[in-house]
Amino acid sequence: MSIEDKYDEVRELIIIGKQRGYLLYDEINDLLPEGICSSDELDGIFSLFGSADIEVIGAFLDAVDDTPDASESFLDALEELRALRRDKLASLTGQPED
Repeated sequence: MSIEDKYDEVRELIIIGKQRGYLLYDEINDLLPEGICSSDELDGIFSLFGSADIEVIGAFLDAVDDTPDASESFLDALEELRALRRDKLASLTGQPED
């Protein structure tokens, strides 16, 4: 039986991770059942994340950037996301960008 079949929580984490491209260590700790204590099982779970192209990071700001000025990096990433959304909307509607 695979780890995904054994633990519904692992499947849930993989779904979340695939949607976002990353998982936070805190999310993993909160969702994994306490019964997982084997280092082999934990290695297997983290290998699953890696094979699904899910990055595991320590905190939300790590997902944004590792620069000293995290708030500036966060705002830059937010602006980039807005631009991507405008581009996507323009491509879907066939209307030129603003």
